[in-house]
Amino acid sequence: MKPLALDRWTLERLEGTALFYPCSGDDLRSPIGLFVPALRDFWFVDIGYFVNGRSAHRARPVLAADERYTLLSVEGTGLETAEKELRADERTGKAYEWLEPGVLTERYLHRASGQLVSVHRRRGFGPSALRKEIGNLGVFFYRGDSLGEGGSGTLWLSVHHSNVRLIEEVLAKLVDGGLIVTDGSNCHGSQNPYAELGRFHRQAIGREAVRLARPFADPQGRRLECIGYAGRRYGPTLVWQVTRPQA
Repeated sequence: MKPLALDRWTLERLEGTALFYPCSGDDLRSPIGLFVPALRDFWFVDIGYFVNGRSAHRARPVLAADERYTLLSVEGTGLETAEKELRADERTGKAYEWLEPGVLTERYLHRASGQLVSVHRRRGFGPSALRKEIGNLGVFFYRGDSLGEGGSGTLWLSVHHSNVRLIEEVLAKLVDGGLIVTDGSNCHGSQNPYAELGRFHRQAIGREAVRLARPFADPQGRRLECIGYAGRRYGPTLVWQVTRPQA
């Protein structure tokens, strides 16, 4: 996958930020290819990493076969294999799912640019990782997820009546001019102000979706505009730029 063509203003906004991809599974190399050398810090989060006897110590480095990179180091914390368990909340007594976090970090030299690139695979739940690991968020990457068997069931792009609205947490961390890259997975709700992000989900349409996608403003006045195409997953993966209202 070739890097996305981004203008100078966008590149300046992305400087020093991270890409965050929850429920990422094995979809690792494509997001890196799209954003190196603009980004140097990539966070992939999934409850399937290093569980049920799959040891991080035997995990093949993500970019091991890519001649454009030189592997410099591999390190991590909490890399013992783990399994989900139920725990009781100390305040309410309500049971919740728990998975001991673990992070495997690989550091590379991108030969063409001379940039150092860090690739993190974090075992655990996406919302917790967003809150604990991500400072300046430049790119929120999310695709290929579902509510059904094999999917996370996490409503990252939905706005609904229940307690947590994850899309609002994402946008609060996203830098001005940052990007949402998505195929519209789990974008539900008849009154969802972000419904345009999921308009082409499961549709047999490719790059033409960039032209058809409509810019819109969210309830906080942020403008979201489709500026690019990043391949297919469950429909076209579109690149949306988010700009904040002027003070």
